[in-house]
Amino acid sequence: MKPFLFPSISLPASLMLFVLLFFSDLMPVVRSDGASPDQQEAIVSAPLVTPVVCPDVVAPPGVDTLDIQAVATHWPLTAANPDPDGNPVTPNYEARYDIDQDGDVDVVDIMLTSTQWGTIGAPPGIEITSVPTYGVWGVPLRGRVGCVDPAAFRVAVYIFSEGWWTKPTFASPLTIINPDGTWQTNVTTGGCDQLATRFAAILFPIGATYRPANGSATIPAEMLVHPHVIVSRLPGTRTLQFSGSTWVVKSTGTCRTVGPGPNYFSDTPGDVYVDQDGRLHLSISYHDGRWWSTEVINTDLTAYGAYTFTLASRVDTLDPNAVAGLFTWAELDEQSHAELDIEASRWSDPGAANNAQYVVQPWGVAGHRHQFPMQQTQDISTHGFLWQPGSVHFASYQGTASPPAPGDLIETWVYTGSDVPPAGQANVRLNLWLVNGQPPASGQPLELIIQSFAFSPAPE
Repeated sequence: MKPFLFPSISLPASLMLFVLLFFSDLMPVVRSDGASPDQQEAIVSAPLVTPVVCPDVVAPPGVDTLDIQAVATHWPLTAANPDPDGNPVTPNYEARYDIDQDGDVDVVDIMLTSTQWGTIGAPPGIEITSVPTYGVWGVPLRGRVGCVDPAAFRVAVYIFSEGWWTKPTFASPLTIINPDGTWQTNVTTGGCDQLATRFAAILFPIGATYRPANGSATIPAEMLVHPHVIVSRLPGTRTLQFSGSTWVVKSTGTCRTVGPGPNYFSDTPGDVYVDQDGRLHLSISYHDGRWWSTEVINTDLTAYGAYTFTLASRVDTLDPNAVAGLFTWAELDEQSHAELDIEASRWSDPGAANNAQYVVQPWGVAGHRHQFPMQQTQDISTHGFLWQPGSVHFASYQGTASPPAPGDLIETWVYTGSDVPPAGQANVRLNLWLVNGQPPASGQPLELIIQSFAFSPAPE
């Protein structure tokens, strides 16, 4: 496809030259680790507090050469043979010494522990090592702790499922830590727990005051003074390939509605699919006794650069109860979610003059939202934004020609306020959904066709 440029934006000449030259060859960026979405969700991602593994074997406190020598003299220590010399006093195999968790203590673990040499009195730490697959019931959340006496602590677990909830139950809210520092918690004990998208684990000292969560917007602040970690998972299991990237299809099943809307979200192949020409189809459809919206989520994390969305169906005549969204979203950012929006909607007002908007969240702050009337003369349109530290440049135009003819430019807007989110933790999302979950005004199914998506990173 041709590059997405930012016409008629008042930019310094040097920056406009950068836009014209650097984005002349847009190439999608893909993951380099080869991990599938399920594998990505199985590892710890974006902890709020860096976990600390404490392989401090002998005095003085802190990891030093004495600890390395103490462990090395007892090779091989393995999970299958944890005490080869039969002496429980000498260092034995423990998960906390097996830094890479491969079942033995070897030179790799020694190399990893060396990164902590000289840390005196390493603080207690906790991490989540395994997250259940989305939508699955009965698989525990697993993790481990370090630098503490397991008998003196418990793990307080919360999940976010349209609000934060105590797990496993209100009657038994704390999880016992095993002698080797590992722990596991049942996080599907009621309601629609299998649809949770965030998990929090807190290293909680016995005797401290516990605070439960019962659907609250945040975890009790008193709990977050303790060492903790929060991770997320994407809300779906079906994936598809579109524009050179892997996308997860959002799904709720019939358990409950979720945001935006709220709506039920379908992942059935008839509702969201890529056609033989490589175009993505999103829909709003009625089946199984309810209206369904659709959303897909790029598995790559965002970076600074240019994001380009080419649509192959008109959005200026979209049903007034529907919203077409092209945006970024970070699950773990509970303030603004690093959300940048391009949206087409009349927000259930058929007579609204404005039917499109650019938003840098939070939208309710003055100067964060730019609404405008969009009128198309053809099906194809191009929309995008250039995301840089300190600024976001939005633009839309008809067709795909770049730069567009003067008559094809729809709108541009530049945000340079203090709330430009940092890149790095969000995913690109595309959706078609219903305002407040109400049916289309027409009573008919709707479709949005996205011809392509492209991203080109800003130079470092």
